[in-house]
Amino acid sequence: MKRIYIADDDAAIRQFMELALGDSYDVETYKTGDLLVQRIEDGDLPDLVMTDTDMPGMRGYDVCSEARKRNILVIGMSGHDVEGARSSRYLRLGAVDFLEKPFPLKDLLGKVE
Repeated sequence: MKRIYIADDDAAIRQFMELALGDSYDVETYKTGDLLVQRIEDGDLPDLVMTDTDMPGMRGYDVCSEARKRNILVIGMSGHDVEGARSSRYLRLGAVDFLEKPFPLKDLLGKVE
């Protein structure tokens, strides 16, 4: 089963994503990017990282960079993608895709598959 790590400081988003993906994937959620990156640095590599942009501590862009150093696929997320600036930055950092929050279940499932 493929493993997905999700970093988002919003507990409702973490819960929604875990419920939506948990039957098909091994999902671990983290309330900060720092915690997710620590898990990666410990050698537990996921198949995919999904990260929010604005969180306490490490920002999503930094999470993306750390994951890409290890060739882990990344999908960035944000609720404030003004004129595509955040999605463009994620893609420049090597992310494979971007989700603007709030997103419908079908968009989440489509991006992950």
